[in-house]
Formats: sequence, structure tokens, C-alpha cells
Amino acid sequence: MKNPSVILVVASFLVIVLHQKAPEELRYPFTETGGVVDTYFDTTIADPYRWLEDDYSNATKAWVSRQNAFTNSYMRRIPFRRKIEKRLTEIWNYPSQGMPFKKGDKYYYYKNDGLQNQSVMYVQDTPNTAGKVFLDPNTFSSDGTIALGGTYFSHDHKYMGYSINIAGSDWQEFYVMDLETGEILPDHLTWVKFSGMSWRGNGFYYKKYPTPDENAELSATNEHAKVFYHKLGTPQDADELIFYDPETPKISPNVNVTDDGRFLFLYRSAGTYGNSLSFRDTKVFQDSWTPIVDDFNSNFWILDHIEGQLIAQTDRNAPLKKIVRIDPSKPQEEYWETLIAGTKEEVLSSV
Repeated sequence: MKNPSVILVVASFLVIVLHQKAPEELRYPFTETGGVVDTYFDTTIADPYRWLEDDYSNATKAWVSRQNAFTNSYMRRIPFRRKIEKRLTEIWNYPSQGMPFKKGDKYYYYKNDGLQNQSVMYVQDTPNTAGKVFLDPNTFSSDGTIALGGTYFSHDHKYMGYSINIAGSDWQEFYVMDLETGEILPDHLTWVKFSGMSWRGNGFYYKKYPTPDENAELSATNEHAKVFYHKLGTPQDADELIFYDPETPKISPNVNVTDDGRFLFLYRSAGTYGNSLSFRDTKVFQDSWTPIVDDFNSNFWILDHIEGQLIAQTDRNAPLKKIVRIDPSKPQEEYWETLIAGTKEEVLSSV
């Protein structure tokens, strides 16, 4: 005799299956194909969707609109979507605050009430006094598409520069605030990318790429970057060119400055790993950069300088990393002095 429990389970399963609705067939928007074909070294490669790379064309805009409408119509029909939204709102809705940091005689920190798109920057006179809103990036735009990038305080703590990114773009715009008055200065720099502000004197160094052609902001190549010095109160087109090498358009340069403004460091990178490093000592007139590392086979960055000696961290010939001291008058590698070296048991991670 067959087990009645097994029969009941099988029957119940069949009832459930028979009452299940068949999966809805999704009718994806039609995407046209083109006849673009490229030949590389006698190899033919079809690229039927090349036309979609023109993100400003009417055809691409219409395609994006159809895709968004299709996706949104599907998402709206998900029966448990509101439950997920409700639960995520519950677990995300709590206040958070970052570690305070001191600049000049003020203390700053970031705080989020729980559901703000971006954390708000606060300032306080002492660790025990109440903070007040210093910079709220949520007010940059009504639709939340403008994000705060980095903040950069001048060494005399009179000014703070900050960058913004619009709609997730890598392009940055720079602004400068007077810390005493809270006034945003007229200095507004555009077409900046992958750059910070490195303050020295009454201005700062930054990296700029060529202004792209109209409607090419998102497709322009990251080539021919230049380092400029911007003096406060002057227009951007009057900025001083500090470094540009037209022979290596794909190399990305950046300039950093020691806190006392004495040494300028030129970092150059060819990719995500490795950089070259050169410097200028402003106490000694130099019309050119003195190399410390002239290739891209290692990571190398300056930590500080003590009594004219450079302190650096590197993984050059040291996979576990090391801290070295460099005499600017003899910057060649054979004269470096190792201060701390990583070991098999301990990898040097940071200083």
C-alpha cells in the first residue's frame, strides 16, 4: 500500500504548480544594429552598436528613454518592492558621525541624520561646544545630482577649497571659501579632473585636461593633462603652467607641496600602479625638476621632510614596503637610507 502522506504531498505540489501563473514574457525594446566593421591586423571585428557611443545623438537619447521606460514599468510591478524599500529605510535611518579633525583653531566633522543623500560638514570652536553647519552639499542642487568631492585647507587656514562633481561625472569644478566670513570667492575653476588642490602661498596647484568639444564631455580621452598654479583673485585663463609634456600625452601628472611650501613634488603615473617622482627645492633656484625615481616600476610617495631631509614610503625593491630618508643633494637610490623595513611577519602598511 502506498504511503498516504507521500500522496498528499505530491498532490499538494501539483495543485500549487498548476495554479502558478506562467512567467510573463518580457518584450525588450528593439535595438538597431549598424554595419560598422573594423579591421585590426587582418582580423575583422564587427561593432554593430557603435552608434550608441554617441551619447548626445537623438537616436541614443531615444534608445535610453525606451530602456528606462521598460525597466521602470517592470520594477513598478514587483509586488514586494515596497516592503524592501520600507525595510531598507528602517535599517538605514540612523544618525552617523565621522571622526573630528582640527584645522587651525577649529574642529570639523561630517554628520548624517540617517537619510540625507550626503553627509553635512560641521564646525565647532572646541570639542565640547555644539557644532554648526559649515558646508551642506545637499543644498548644491535640488535633485541631488551635485556631489561634494574633496576639501582642501590652505596652510594658513584662511581658505578652504572644495571640489564638486555633477551627475557622477569625473569632471570637477573647484570653489574657494573664505573661512573667516564663509564667503565663496569668485575663483571658480572648471574642466579639472582627477585632481586635488595643493596649496602654496596665496594659491594652489591643480591638474587640468583640455576643454572638450561641445557634447564630448563624457567621451573625451584623458590625455594631455597639465599642472597649473592658480593665484587667488585671478581668472583661470591666467593660471601659470607648471608642467606639461606633450611627448607623453597619456601620462598623468600631479604636484604636491610640503606644509611649509619648501619642496614641490611632481608625481607622474602611467596607470593604476607605479609612479615616477621628481622635486624642486624652492630655497634653491631650480628651472627644472630633479628626479628621484624615473620609471613607473614602484609606488613612491613623500611623507614629510625633516631638517631638509625627505622621508618617503615605497615598495621599490621592497615588496613589504619600507620608509627611507633621502638627501635632496644626493637623491639617487644608492644614497637612500632605510629607516623602517617591512619583514616577513609584518608588512608596512601606513605611517
